[in-house]
Amino acid sequence: MTLLLSNRQVSRCSQPTQWEQFWDVSGRGQQHKEAADLRKQIGGFSRLYGYSERHIPDPTVVGNVSCMDIKVSHCFLIVDDHDKALGFYRDVLGFEVRTDVSYEGMRWVSVVPPSQPDLEITIETPESHPGASAEDKQNQYDLLAKGLLRGLILTTDDVDAAFEHIRASGAEVLQEPADQAYGVRDCAFRDPAGNMIRLNQPRTPRA
Repeated sequence: MTLLLSNRQVSRCSQPTQWEQFWDVSGRGQQHKEAADLRKQIGGFSRLYGYSERHIPDPTVVGNVSCMDIKVSHCFLIVDDHDKALGFYRDVLGFEVRTDVSYEGMRWVSVVPPSQPDLEITIETPESHPGASAEDKQNQYDLLAKGLLRGLILTTDDVDAAFEHIRASGAEVLQEPADQAYGVRDCAFRDPAGNMIRLNQPRTPRA
């Protein structure tokens, strides 16, 4: 059973947008003239509303910004007990413990899906926020108990087998596997803290 944190990777650097194509002119003939004319028009409106010339994008340089490779490295999940959470995410789902460090009364725990070693899911309690008031912490506990905090959406290549495995562990079942109109077969559980964990399998093979 392979579980992954569901995501859709979008590469903005692969194809320039129409806006980027328009502004990436670098002195090219009519296109440059149109861009410069538009900049003058924008400048007129900007000065009318009190903006200075420096706030107006320069069509000869805006398109030269290099692309940045930015990835998600950590996401955060609120729980009420670290050890109970590890009993679910490590022992049932099979995630690996990457970090488990205690410091000044706080505990930093993170787990990773084996197939996504670069993505750490940090498991923390409301007590992990030193700047939070007692009332703020209690409000988080109350929302957690009601199941109103966001959980995780995981993906697998066999949702029915994963469902049987997780149900056998005693986890609370919210939804048995069902085909959804939006293209997945999924099910749902609660973790020991009450977070909803959805598990889905795309109904069409991945490319």
